[in-house]
Amino acid sequence: MNSVNQFFLLAMIFLPIDCRQMCWTCQYLRPGRGLECTTVPANWTGGESRMRCPTKCIITADYDSTSGEAKFFHRGCGESSQKDGCLDLGASHNCFFACEGNDYCNGQSLPRSPLLEGHGVNRSSQDSMPKDVIILTLTLAMLIKCQTLAIVSMY
Repeated sequence: MNSVNQFFLLAMIFLPIDCRQMCWTCQYLRPGRGLECTTVPANWTGGESRMRCPTKCIITADYDSTSGEAKFFHRGCGESSQKDGCLDLGASHNCFFACEGNDYCNGQSLPRSPLLEGHGVNRSSQDSMPKDVIILTLTLAMLIKCQTLAIVSMY
């Protein structure tokens, strides 16, 4: 093997490659700007809408159960044992979706509650975790994974 081929082989072995998937990341809180996050995350004007994720791509949303309009909507990264689908909480519909394996797999348009649109999955209230527990769990998981990646990248 000549020296040029050896150089490229070594460069390929030691060149850092980031295999994490790309996810849409944006947020909308009613009343406010950023409603495009619910339909076309690429058009979100609130900042960078793309991110490389060490976990699954997720969508968490809270919809008004009467109008079906989004009250809170978030796309990003996270890990959860929560099942995909929506839960009817009376005054609101709480939805969660996770995906992995394909870049930008969390890009579906969800401007209204999937339960009112007729294509949502209704979960039993026994399957859900309180929203604050989910947010805390996702935050802790991201901090631990980010610290682990930072430590590993030092070596």
